[in-house]
Amino acid sequence: MIKISEDILGGLEGPEGFIWDSENYSCAYDSLLTILLSIWSKDPVKWKRDFKDMNKIMNVLATGFHHVKSNQGTLESTRNKIKHLLHQRMPGLFPYGQVGTAVNELAKQLLRSDNIIASAWQQCVGCEDESNLHNDLQTCVIQCDYDHDCTTSACLQKRFRERHPRRKCTQCDGEIDNIMCFDVIPKILVLAMSDISTSVRVSKKISFRDGGSGVVFGLKGIVYFGDFHYTARVCTGGSVWFHDGMATGRGCTYEKKLSEFTDAELSTCNGKTMSLVIYAQ
Repeated sequence: MIKISEDILGGLEGPEGFIWDSENYSCAYDSLLTILLSIWSKDPVKWKRDFKDMNKIMNVLATGFHHVKSNQGTLESTRNKIKHLLHQRMPGLFPYGQVGTAVNELAKQLLRSDNIIASAWQQCVGCEDESNLHNDLQTCVIQCDYDHDCTTSACLQKRFRERHPRRKCTQCDGEIDNIMCFDVIPKILVLAMSDISTSVRVSKKISFRDGGSGVVFGLKGIVYFGDFHYTARVCTGGSVWFHDGMATGRGCTYEKKLSEFTDAELSTCNGKTMSLVIYAQ
């Protein structure tokens, strides 16, 4: 990673990051929580409320961030509280020791809502007959399983309306669309990449329609994986910063302006491939 001098940065202050725990591998937590901290830091009052509305653990996270800001705790003690709560619920998914944690599972549980976020339907293209699949979404994390060249924005659009020509309507034998609709548009939206989604490129913005108005999500960070280790890019204030709790520790290293990245460049980082792409309103 290239070091940038203070003169070039012009006094630009980068986001804070979490320091890696070598006894209980923490890189999945460090990467995702560094991005969430950056989001929270832009408006602590607003995001405290939004985090609290998601679930109990996110409320604990926001409270921990507030205590750190007030010099009443550390980022690592906050991380360890979150890890303890998740370990109590699902020790197999969130273990202690030098075994690691899958960041997509971490994101799904952290960003799980107590309410239904989106509902899944099947709709006939011909007669418009509809049926609820009873496969409701209660997490802000959406799986991207596309194996061809597209953007994260296109991936989301396909996820929310995907045609299955082999499936036929029981009423008219027409083609079926799988439709997912937001019940409530979340404040944070995360795309989880599968192993086959290596050609997906990162959109810097994603837009949705909510009634008569548009909702825009901006890119806030990306988590990468390779060599049994997670790292992150944090996008804030139009700049991109690199974080690796093992190497950069508390700080983040400035890379360049977000506008200077191509969508393909954002898909990989230092030989690692993206696991999560995080957006926020």
